[in-house]
Amino acid sequence: MTYGIVCAANNAHPELLRSYLGYVLSKGQESADEIGYASVGGAAANRARQLAATIS
Repeated sequence: MTYGIVCAANNAHPELLRSYLGYVLSKGQESADEIGYASVGGAAANRARQLAATIS
């Protein structure tokens, strides 16, 4: 994923969205380089995971 914009609240399936973003921001980063994307790391990844966990 190049970027993602999601609503913080009132999502129809927040658990699926949190799960997807959790994967993208963790295990999904392992393949970023091989498919030509820059990985998200460090403080940016930590903050994105924190925000993703609050989606409702």
